[in-house]
Amino acid sequence: MCADRPATMAPAPASSCRMNPDALLFAVVITTWFVTAGWAARRWRARRQAAAAQKAVAAWRATQPTVIEPAAERVAQLRDALPGLALPVLELVKVNGRAITGGGTRIGGPVWLPEGRDWPVGKDGQRLEFVAQVDFADLPPLPDYPSRGLLQLFIGSDDLFGANLDWPARGDFRLVWSPDGATGGTLHAPPRLPGAAGPDDDGTRTSPFVDAAVRAEGVALAASTARAMPPYPHDWPVQRLCRSMGIDVRSMAITQLLEALEDTAVARPPCHHVGGHPAFTQWDYRCVREDAAVADGAVGSATFADVDRVLFQLGSETGLMWGDAGVANVMIRRDDLVACRFERAVWWWDCG
Repeated sequence: MCADRPATMAPAPASSCRMNPDALLFAVVITTWFVTAGWAARRWRARRQAAAAQKAVAAWRATQPTVIEPAAERVAQLRDALPGLALPVLELVKVNGRAITGGGTRIGGPVWLPEGRDWPVGKDGQRLEFVAQVDFADLPPLPDYPSRGLLQLFIGSDDLFGANLDWPARGDFRLVWSPDGATGGTLHAPPRLPGAAGPDDDGTRTSPFVDAAVRAEGVALAASTARAMPPYPHDWPVQRLCRSMGIDVRSMAITQLLEALEDTAVARPPCHHVGGHPAFTQWDYRCVREDAAVADGAVGSATFADVDRVLFQLGSETGLMWGDAGVANVMIRRDDLVACRFERAVWWWDCG
Protein backbone atom coordinates (compact mmCIF):
# COMPACT_ATOMS: atom_id res chain seq x y z
CA MET A 1 0.00 0.00 0.00
CA CYS A 2 1.16 3.43 -0.67
CA ALA A 3 1.48 5.85 2.25
CA ASP A 4 -1.06 8.69 2.37
CA ARG A 5 0.31 12.02 1.17
CA PRO A 6 -0.91 15.40 2.43
CA ALA A 7 -3.16 17.10 -0.05
CA THR A 8 -1.74 20.16 -1.72
CA MET A 9 -3.69 23.16 -3.03
CA ALA A 10 -3.04 24.24 -6.52
CA PRO A 11 -1.95 27.90 -6.77
CA ALA A 12 -4.64 30.32 -7.90
CA PRO A 13 -4.25 31.85 -11.30
CA ALA A 14 -2.32 35.10 -11.10
CA SER A 15 -5.14 36.96 -12.84
CA SER A 16 -7.56 36.37 -9.94
CA CYS A 17 -5.47 38.60 -7.54
CA ARG A 18 -5.30 41.58 -9.85
CA MET A 19 -7.92 44.27 -10.62
CA ASN A 20 -8.75 44.70 -14.21
CA PRO A 21 -6.99 47.88 -15.44
CA ASP A 22 -10.21 49.13 -16.99
CA ALA A 23 -12.14 48.63 -13.74
CA LEU A 24 -9.43 50.46 -11.77
CA LEU A 25 -9.53 53.40 -14.15
CA PHE A 26 -13.32 53.50 -13.90
CA ALA A 27 -13.17 53.56 -10.09
CA VAL A 28 -10.68 56.43 -10.10
CA VAL A 29 -12.78 58.43 -12.53
CA ILE A 30 -15.99 57.93 -10.55
CA THR A 31 -14.33 58.84 -7.23
CA THR A 32 -12.77 61.96 -8.73
CA TRP A 33 -16.10 62.98 -10.21
CA PHE A 34 -17.93 62.62 -6.88
CA VAL A 35 -15.26 64.58 -4.98
CA THR A 36 -15.21 67.35 -7.59
CA ALA A 37 -18.99 67.51 -7.79
CA GLY A 38 -19.29 67.75 -3.99
CA TRP A 39 -16.72 70.55 -3.83
CA ALA A 40 -18.45 72.42 -6.66
CA ALA A 41 -21.86 72.05 -4.98
CA ARG A 42 -20.55 73.37 -1.65
CA ARG A 43 -18.88 76.30 -3.39
CA TRP A 44 -22.07 77.10 -5.27
CA ARG A 45 -24.14 77.01 -2.08
CA ALA A 46 -21.63 79.23 -0.27
CA ARG A 47 -21.75 81.78 -3.08
CA ARG A 48 -25.54 81.79 -3.05
CA GLN A 49 -25.64 82.27 0.73
CA ALA A 50 -23.10 85.11 0.54
CA ALA A 51 -25.07 86.79 -2.25
CA ALA A 52 -28.31 86.44 -0.26
CA ALA A 53 -26.67 87.92 2.83
CA GLN A 54 -25.29 90.87 0.85
CA LYS A 55 -28.70 91.45 -0.67
CA ALA A 56 -30.37 91.38 2.77
CA VAL A 57 -27.84 93.85 4.20
CA ALA A 58 -28.29 96.15 1.22
CA ALA A 59 -32.08 96.00 1.62
CA TRP A 60 -31.80 96.79 5.33
CA ARG A 61 -29.45 99.72 4.67
CA ALA A 62 -31.88 101.09 2.11
CA THR A 63 -34.51 101.39 4.85
CA GLN A 64 -32.22 103.25 7.26
CA PRO A 65 -32.01 107.02 7.45
CA THR A 66 -28.94 108.57 5.94
CA VAL A 67 -26.13 109.00 8.46
CA ILE A 68 -25.49 112.69 9.02
CA GLU A 69 -22.10 113.67 10.39
CA PRO A 70 -22.42 116.36 13.09
CA ALA A 71 -20.46 119.58 12.95
CA ALA A 72 -17.29 119.77 15.04
CA GLU A 73 -18.87 122.24 17.47
CA ARG A 74 -21.79 119.83 18.00
CA VAL A 75 -19.38 117.04 18.90
CA ALA A 76 -17.65 119.41 21.33
CA GLN A 77 -21.02 120.24 22.93
CA LEU A 78 -21.70 116.54 23.42
CA ARG A 79 -18.27 115.99 24.94
CA ASP A 80 -18.90 118.82 27.39
CA ALA A 81 -22.36 117.47 28.30
CA LEU A 82 -21.31 113.88 29.01
CA PRO A 83 -19.85 114.52 32.52
CA GLY A 84 -23.29 115.72 33.61
CA LEU A 85 -24.59 112.15 33.21
CA ALA A 86 -22.44 110.85 36.10
CA LEU A 87 -24.22 109.49 39.17
CA PRO A 88 -22.81 108.91 42.69
CA VAL A 89 -21.89 105.29 43.36
CA LEU A 90 -20.91 103.27 46.43
CA GLU A 91 -18.58 100.39 45.66
CA LEU A 92 -19.16 97.31 47.82
CA VAL A 93 -16.04 95.35 48.77
CA LYS A 94 -15.52 92.16 50.75
CA VAL A 95 -14.75 92.50 54.47
CA ASN A 96 -12.96 89.62 56.16
CA GLY A 97 -13.71 88.73 59.75
CA ARG A 98 -16.98 90.59 60.16
CA ALA A 99 -19.67 88.54 61.89
CA ILE A 100 -22.79 87.75 59.88
CA THR A 101 -25.92 89.05 61.56
CA GLY A 102 -29.48 89.74 60.48
CA GLY A 103 -28.50 93.22 59.34
CA GLY A 104 -25.49 94.46 57.46
CA THR A 105 -24.73 94.55 53.76
CA ARG A 106 -23.69 91.15 52.44
CA ILE A 107 -23.87 88.44 49.81
CA GLY A 108 -25.47 85.11 50.74
CA GLY A 109 -25.71 83.61 54.18
CA PRO A 110 -28.69 82.95 56.45
CA VAL A 111 -31.79 85.01 55.78
CA TRP A 112 -33.21 87.31 58.44
CA LEU A 113 -36.99 87.13 58.66
CA PRO A 114 -39.13 89.06 61.15
CA GLU A 115 -41.74 87.24 63.15
CA GLY A 116 -44.71 86.27 60.99
CA ARG A 117 -42.94 86.65 57.63
CA ASP A 118 -42.50 83.56 55.47
CA TRP A 119 -39.63 82.88 53.11
CA PRO A 120 -40.56 84.47 49.73
CA VAL A 121 -41.69 82.04 47.03
CA GLY A 122 -41.65 82.32 43.27
CA LYS A 123 -44.25 81.81 40.58
CA ASP A 124 -43.76 78.04 40.83
CA GLY A 125 -44.47 78.03 44.57
CA GLN A 126 -40.84 77.15 45.37
CA ARG A 127 -38.73 79.19 47.76
CA LEU A 128 -36.72 81.85 45.96
CA GLU A 129 -32.93 81.97 46.17
CA PHE A 130 -31.55 84.60 48.53
CA VAL A 131 -28.64 86.43 46.88
CA ALA A 132 -27.78 89.63 48.75
CA GLN A 133 -28.99 92.41 50.99
CA VAL A 134 -28.23 96.09 51.45
CA ASP A 135 -28.50 97.69 54.88
CA PHE A 136 -28.78 101.41 54.14
CA ALA A 137 -27.97 102.34 57.73
CA ASP A 138 -24.64 100.61 57.09
CA LEU A 139 -23.81 102.79 54.05
CA PRO A 140 -22.54 106.35 53.60
CA PRO A 141 -25.28 108.79 52.50
CA LEU A 142 -26.34 108.45 48.88
CA PRO A 143 -28.70 111.02 47.29
CA ASP A 144 -32.24 109.72 46.64
CA TYR A 145 -31.58 106.45 48.53
CA PRO A 146 -32.97 105.62 52.00
CA SER A 147 -30.83 106.48 55.00
CA ARG A 148 -31.95 103.34 56.85
CA GLY A 149 -33.78 100.09 56.20
CA LEU A 150 -32.91 96.62 54.92
CA LEU A 151 -33.46 95.57 51.28
CA GLN A 152 -33.14 91.84 50.49
CA LEU A 153 -32.92 90.32 47.01
CA PHE A 154 -34.46 86.92 46.21
CA ILE A 155 -34.42 85.46 42.68
CA GLY A 156 -35.87 82.47 40.86
CA SER A 157 -34.04 79.15 40.64
CA ASP A 158 -34.75 78.37 36.99
CA ASP A 159 -32.02 78.36 34.34
CA LEU A 160 -32.38 82.15 33.89
CA PHE A 161 -32.30 82.87 37.64
CA GLY A 162 -35.80 84.29 37.38
CA ALA A 163 -34.99 86.94 34.77
CA ASN A 164 -37.22 87.48 31.74
CA LEU A 165 -34.96 88.60 28.90
CA ASP A 166 -37.86 89.45 26.58
CA TRP A 167 -40.21 91.17 29.04
CA PRO A 168 -37.94 92.49 31.84
CA ALA A 169 -40.74 93.57 34.18
CA ARG A 170 -42.09 90.00 34.30
CA GLY A 171 -39.09 88.49 36.08
CA ASP A 172 -39.53 85.99 38.91
CA PHE A 173 -37.86 87.73 41.84
CA ARG A 174 -38.69 89.60 45.03
CA LEU A 175 -37.29 92.59 46.85
CA VAL A 176 -38.20 92.46 50.53
CA TRP A 177 -38.11 95.84 52.25
CA SER A 178 -37.86 96.26 56.01
CA PRO A 179 -37.84 100.02 56.68
CA ASP A 180 -36.77 99.60 60.31
CA GLY A 181 -33.91 97.25 59.52
CA ALA A 182 -33.29 93.84 61.06
CA THR A 183 -34.96 94.31 64.43
CA GLY A 184 -36.12 91.17 66.25
CA GLY A 185 -36.84 88.18 64.03
CA THR A 186 -34.62 85.17 63.43
CA LEU A 187 -32.02 83.90 60.98
CA HIS A 188 -32.94 81.02 58.64
CA ALA A 189 -30.44 78.85 56.79
CA PRO A 190 -30.92 78.73 53.01
CA PRO A 191 -32.65 75.58 51.74
CA ARG A 192 -30.46 72.76 50.53
CA LEU A 193 -30.04 72.63 46.77
CA PRO A 194 -30.27 69.22 45.07
CA GLY A 195 -26.90 67.79 44.17
CA ALA A 196 -25.98 67.93 40.49
CA ALA A 197 -26.96 64.65 38.80
CA GLY A 198 -28.08 63.34 42.19
CA PRO A 199 -31.27 61.37 42.84
CA ASP A 200 -33.15 64.53 43.86
CA ASP A 201 -31.92 66.66 40.95
CA ASP A 202 -34.94 67.42 38.78
CA GLY A 203 -32.97 69.76 36.54
CA THR A 204 -35.06 72.81 37.46
CA ARG A 205 -33.23 74.26 40.49
CA THR A 206 -30.17 76.41 39.84
CA SER A 207 -28.22 78.99 41.80
CA PRO A 208 -25.71 81.72 40.90
CA PHE A 209 -23.57 80.64 43.85
CA VAL A 210 -20.48 78.67 42.86
CA ASP A 211 -19.12 78.73 46.41
CA ALA A 212 -21.32 76.73 48.78
CA ALA A 213 -19.71 78.36 51.81
CA VAL A 214 -20.64 81.86 50.62
CA ARG A 215 -24.22 80.73 50.01
CA ALA A 216 -24.52 79.12 53.45
CA GLU A 217 -22.45 81.46 55.62
CA GLY A 218 -22.41 84.76 53.74
CA VAL A 219 -19.75 87.37 52.99
CA ALA A 220 -19.94 90.83 54.56
CA LEU A 221 -19.53 93.88 52.31
CA ALA A 222 -18.46 97.41 53.16
CA ALA A 223 -19.13 100.53 51.10
CA SER A 224 -16.54 102.96 49.84
CA THR A 225 -16.92 106.73 49.88
CA ALA A 226 -19.30 107.88 47.17
CA ARG A 227 -17.71 108.94 43.90
CA ALA A 228 -19.06 110.05 40.53
CA MET A 229 -19.57 107.25 38.00
CA PRO A 230 -20.20 108.09 34.33
CA PRO A 231 -22.36 105.80 32.21
CA TYR A 232 -20.78 103.32 29.87
CA PRO A 233 -20.34 105.11 26.53
CA HIS A 234 -22.60 102.88 24.46
CA ASP A 235 -25.43 102.52 26.99
CA TRP A 236 -28.82 104.20 27.04
CA PRO A 237 -28.06 107.48 28.90
CA VAL A 238 -25.49 108.43 26.26
CA GLN A 239 -27.75 107.38 23.39
CA ARG A 240 -30.62 109.38 24.86
CA LEU A 241 -28.42 112.45 25.21
CA CYS A 242 -27.31 112.15 21.58
CA ARG A 243 -30.91 111.89 20.41
CA SER A 244 -31.96 114.90 22.50
CA MET A 245 -29.19 116.92 20.82
CA GLY A 246 -30.16 115.72 17.35
CA ILE A 247 -26.88 113.84 16.94
CA ASP A 248 -26.75 110.59 14.97
CA VAL A 249 -24.98 108.11 17.23
CA ARG A 250 -24.06 106.09 14.11
CA SER A 251 -21.87 108.89 12.74
CA MET A 252 -18.15 108.34 12.50
CA ALA A 253 -17.28 111.34 14.70
CA ILE A 254 -19.51 110.08 17.53
CA THR A 255 -18.28 106.51 17.14
CA GLN A 256 -14.70 107.69 17.53
CA LEU A 257 -15.62 109.87 20.52
CA LEU A 258 -17.40 107.04 22.34
CA GLU A 259 -14.63 104.54 21.59
CA ALA A 260 -12.11 106.94 23.09
CA LEU A 261 -14.30 107.42 26.16
CA GLU A 262 -14.70 103.67 26.62
CA ASP A 263 -11.00 103.40 27.47
CA THR A 264 -10.96 106.31 29.91
CA ALA A 265 -14.43 107.26 31.20
CA VAL A 266 -15.12 104.17 33.28
CA ALA A 267 -11.85 103.66 35.09
CA ARG A 268 -11.85 100.50 37.19
CA PRO A 269 -15.63 99.97 37.23
CA PRO A 270 -16.79 98.46 40.54
CA CYS A 271 -17.81 94.81 40.57
CA HIS A 272 -20.53 95.15 43.23
CA HIS A 273 -22.14 98.50 43.88
CA VAL A 274 -25.19 100.54 44.87
CA GLY A 275 -26.00 103.67 42.88
CA GLY A 276 -24.10 104.77 39.81
CA HIS A 277 -24.85 103.28 36.40
CA PRO A 278 -25.48 99.63 35.52
CA ALA A 279 -23.11 97.42 33.58
CA PHE A 280 -24.13 95.01 30.84
CA THR A 281 -22.10 92.42 28.98
CA GLN A 282 -24.30 92.40 25.87
CA TRP A 283 -26.82 95.22 25.58
CA ASP A 284 -28.66 97.77 27.67
CA TYR A 285 -32.29 96.63 27.72
CA ARG A 286 -33.41 100.23 28.29
CA CYS A 287 -32.31 101.36 24.81
CA VAL A 288 -35.35 102.40 22.78
CA ARG A 289 -35.46 101.03 19.25
CA GLU A 290 -36.31 103.52 16.54
CA ASP A 291 -36.17 101.17 13.56
CA ALA A 292 -39.10 98.92 14.49
CA ALA A 293 -42.36 98.89 16.40
CA VAL A 294 -41.94 97.22 19.78
CA ALA A 295 -44.74 96.19 22.14
CA ASP A 296 -44.95 98.04 25.44
CA GLY A 297 -43.01 96.19 28.11
CA ALA A 298 -40.75 94.35 25.66
CA VAL A 299 -37.01 94.86 25.37
CA GLY A 300 -36.47 97.83 23.07
CA SER A 301 -39.71 99.60 24.01
CA ALA A 302 -39.86 102.97 25.75
CA THR A 303 -41.15 101.28 28.92
CA PHE A 304 -37.74 101.23 30.60
CA ALA A 305 -36.29 104.47 29.24
CA ASP A 306 -36.61 106.16 32.65
CA VAL A 307 -35.31 103.26 34.77
CA ASP A 308 -32.21 105.06 35.98
CA ARG A 309 -31.16 104.06 39.52
CA VAL A 310 -29.19 100.98 40.57
CA LEU A 311 -30.28 99.15 43.72
CA PHE A 312 -27.97 96.16 43.27
CA GLN A 313 -25.13 95.65 40.79
CA LEU A 314 -23.56 92.23 41.31
CA GLY A 315 -20.67 90.88 39.28
CA SER A 316 -19.26 87.39 38.94
CA GLU A 317 -17.11 87.53 42.07
CA THR A 318 -17.36 86.77 45.79
CA GLY A 319 -18.88 83.33 45.22
CA LEU A 320 -21.28 84.41 42.47
CA MET A 321 -21.22 83.46 38.79
CA TRP A 322 -23.81 84.80 36.35
CA GLY A 323 -23.68 82.40 33.43
CA ASP A 324 -20.39 82.89 31.60
CA ALA A 325 -18.86 85.55 33.88
CA GLY A 326 -21.80 87.92 33.45
CA VAL A 327 -23.26 90.72 35.55
CA ALA A 328 -26.61 91.22 37.27
CA ASN A 329 -28.51 94.29 38.37
CA VAL A 330 -31.75 95.44 39.96
CA MET A 331 -32.86 98.89 38.82
CA ILE A 332 -35.67 101.28 39.62
CA ARG A 333 -36.97 104.68 38.54
CA ARG A 334 -35.84 107.61 40.65
CA ASP A 335 -39.38 108.57 41.73
CA ASP A 336 -40.07 105.00 42.86
CA LEU A 337 -36.77 104.88 44.73
CA VAL A 338 -37.52 108.08 46.66
CA ALA A 339 -40.95 106.68 47.58
CA CYS A 340 -39.48 103.21 48.43
CA ARG A 341 -41.79 101.51 45.92
CA PHE A 342 -39.38 98.62 45.49
CA GLU A 343 -42.05 96.34 44.03
CA ARG A 344 -41.62 98.34 40.79
CA ALA A 345 -37.96 97.41 40.36
CA VAL A 346 -36.62 95.48 37.36
CA TRP A 347 -34.37 92.41 37.61
CA TRP A 348 -31.84 91.67 34.85
CA TRP A 349 -28.62 89.82 34.16
CA ASP A 350 -26.67 88.83 31.08
CA CYS A 351 -23.35 87.28 30.17
CA GLY A 352 -20.96 87.09 27.24
